[in-house]
Amino acid sequence: MYRQDASVDRSILVVAFNGRVYGVDRATGVRRWEGPELEASELHLEVTEGIVVVSKRGMVVLLDYASGALLTAIQVPGEVAAARATVLVAAPYVYIGADGELFCYSMRGERIWHDPFRGKGHGRIALALPGDASVSDDGGAR
Repeated sequence: MYRQDASVDRSILVVAFNGRVYGVDRATGVRRWEGPELEASELHLEVTEGIVVVSKRGMVVLLDYASGALLTAIQVPGEVAAARATVLVAAPYVYIGADGELFCYSMRGERIWHDPFRGKGHGRIALALPGDASVSDDGGAR
């Protein structure tokens, strides 16, 4: 049986379409917030640790779950930007994998390290830590 932590706020349903992210009260349907325009029709969402993680080709955006306020926007560098990234947030780090490369950023968007997995090829990235996982559904740029 799956158990949820009762202390975690789950009152907002996060919805994304037409390049925008919205927070909707899941009990009443009232729209509580509207995030910034992201100029992409295809967005991937995750909510973790009070943060909405929005991934689109070339960018990962972190929004505050309660307010929709922009926390940081991380440009995915180089050729990897053509693939929508797999993202795993485990404060104080944001891990971003795309097209065979792995990046680690701070929650403020500062790059901490990068592993290009040189010589290992290109492909989808799945990321996991105990109790948390993120699996890509995007085949990448190549």
